[in-house]
Amino acid sequence: PFLEVIESGKPDYPFCLAWANESWTGIWHGLEDKILIKQDYPGIEDYIAHFDCLEKAFRDKRYIRVDGRLLFVIYKPWEIPDPVEFTECWRQLAREHGLPGFYFIGISDNPLPPESGFDGFMSGQPNIPERTVFPTFAEILVHRLFNIHLRRFLRVRNSDGPEVYPYKSFVRHSLNTPLQEGEFPVVVPNWDNTPRVGRRGIVLQGSTPDLFSVLLKKALQLVKSRPAEEQIIFIKSWNEWAEGNYLEPDRQWGNGYLDVISRVLSTFDAGCRMPEKISVITVVLNDAAGLEKTLRSIREQVYPDVEIILIDGGSTDKGAIDGDLTKGELSDKGVTDGTLEVIRSHEESIAFWVSEPDHGIYDAMNKGLQMATGDWVYFLNAGDVFADPLVLQQIFSNGSPDADVVYGDSIADYGDFRIYQKAGSPGKL
Repeated sequence: PFLEVIESGKPDYPFCLAWANESWTGIWHGLEDKILIKQDYPGIEDYIAHFDCLEKAFRDKRYIRVDGRLLFVIYKPWEIPDPVEFTECWRQLAREHGLPGFYFIGISDNPLPPESGFDGFMSGQPNIPERTVFPTFAEILVHRLFNIHLRRFLRVRNSDGPEVYPYKSFVRHSLNTPLQEGEFPVVVPNWDNTPRVGRRGIVLQGSTPDLFSVLLKKALQLVKSRPAEEQIIFIKSWNEWAEGNYLEPDRQWGNGYLDVISRVLSTFDAGCRMPEKISVITVVLNDAAGLEKTLRSIREQVYPDVEIILIDGGSTDKGAIDGDLTKGELSDKGVTDGTLEVIRSHEESIAFWVSEPDHGIYDAMNKGLQMATGDWVYFLNAGDVFADPLVLQQIFSNGSPDADVVYGDSIADYGDFRIYQKAGSPGKL
């Protein structure tokens, strides 16, 4: 089929090639020891034959180039006996055939230094962030102190599986740190490899085109300062049954994922502006249950740059909790029932917090303002929650609003009934 693409010149769309350098076995059909096609590395003559087979593609005007060189991806660079021999051989062949040379990217979870023959690398399977794998403070603490994954450890005595993580948490905690030297970001629209590995698989649950757009925008921010030809993002979308990660239209979302890519790329600021930073200030006094709901709501926001500023008025509550979260439910989350214990259970998500007496709610709010470093400030006091995880993303998805104050409708929840409160005019704020 690919020869048809070369010979017909259609579709008129940029492409590059990748070498899936691994043996094709029957492992996915229950025949693990049966080799259908073996991947060997006979040496230089085989590398030359490989190059000759692909030369027509390398000369195609649609072939993607980075820094003027032909982009070529290698699936398992560490399995090549001498990767430098291979990469130097192809670079020499390119010179001899009047081609501009190669820009080699290997798929690896660890950096590939230039002396290995590679120019860059990208990760393989989705790297699940720590805060997604360990959603509670207790799990993070045990892992960091003893290098124990509690859920996997317990699964030794529990045959249930696979590992299921919320896609919105994956989005929220992914791509939040600068890329390593030579690294290219990888995004996935969805993931479920249980058809291949059964209960040993990983599932990212609850993906939507809107959430995928957040991940894509975060990746764009990471490559914004690179030269134009190096502003590359890889979308891991194999469009096959075995990993459940695809962009193709389906009955649920139609062209949703494809439309998101088109929309994000077409509307992305030419200057690659960084998203506005939002400081969410929360004020609390002796309200553990309300604070737990509020902090969870903030952490569930998929918007990529949110800092939490928490001002406690010197809480001393230690008794049983009324409200939506019972004492037992808090204990299941690894925390006790006091407000300070709730704060400590979320401490790694909080940019700044203090517990001391104040002169009332407005004094506490002013303390929070003094510590906020965001471009925008959002007050969300204990017991209040966002309507859904996409609130901030929807407000700031196209950059900073052209306004000094942003406000909207609200819902007052009285337990047995709710009141929808329409926002008044700006003059009444």
